[in-house]
Amino acid sequence: MEAEPTRAEWAGSPGRLRAWIEARPTGWALRRLFQVMAVACIGGMVLDAAGAFPQFGPAPEGPGTRPEPTVIPRPSPGDHVRPYRPEIVPKDSPDRPANPSLPDGTPIDAPPFERMRFTFDTTAADVPYILAVGDIATGTAEQFRRFDADTGETARYLVLISRGGVVGEALTMSARVRERDLKTIIPREGFCFSACPLILAGGIERVVYPDAWVGVHRSRLHQISAGASPADAWEAGQASAADIMTHLESMDVDPLVWRLAMETPFEDLYVLTEDQLRETGLATIVSANIRLR
Repeated sequence: MEAEPTRAEWAGSPGRLRAWIEARPTGWALRRLFQVMAVACIGGMVLDAAGAFPQFGPAPEGPGTRPEPTVIPRPSPGDHVRPYRPEIVPKDSPDRPANPSLPDGTPIDAPPFERMRFTFDTTAADVPYILAVGDIATGTAEQFRRFDADTGETARYLVLISRGGVVGEALTMSARVRERDLKTIIPREGFCFSACPLILAGGIERVVYPDAWVGVHRSRLHQISAGASPADAWEAGQASAADIMTHLESMDVDPLVWRLAMETPFEDLYVLTEDQLRETGLATIVSANIRLR
């Protein structure tokens, strides 16, 4: 393996530095740039935390929050950021009821603002699927594993509706989704925010309906240990950013999609367009004409 030039060699021979960078694999420079941006962003969050040890997740308002259907304009190129309120259910027209439904038109009536719950069912064509609705909390990934095992690991699809939750749980659940070769779906008028897109990324096929919503934003830091130092928070933050990047790359999703999250304050939401979903690989299919099989 070629050794990295020393700082003295870089300073004494700018041409060698350029040649060394140009010899890196495709995408190397972008990944390094993203890592620097991620560390800088995490550093700012750590300073805000004032010594609190971080747990990454959106800190939902709490179980039982009343869903509030709210009209939100659809994103367009250059116009993606929308105010984020955890209690809202997005819709793009006052005339639409904001009622998510399965691909066969079956309404999804599970409460979206409770801890994530799982149900197993089959479509009219006898295709087995798991419906996952609610917040991603501590223990959600293990609950999903057990539920999948209890239903004989026969599901072919995971249908998601979630405003997000704990990032570490989302990563673990996403890895399980890929291990099981499940396909993921954000259904009609469904939404997948904050940490939820990490689970979406786990599908071997990732379907997003055109009238669904997929959005990301910066994670909030929670104080879980009053005695933790800023250095501990900084180290944990860097590790989390690296975990997310590595996971997305392993799922064949462009890790730069998380740059959009880290550039967007927690109080806002960066909503991806159909083109962005396709270009980043976060969705492999964006279509209203889906037949589960």
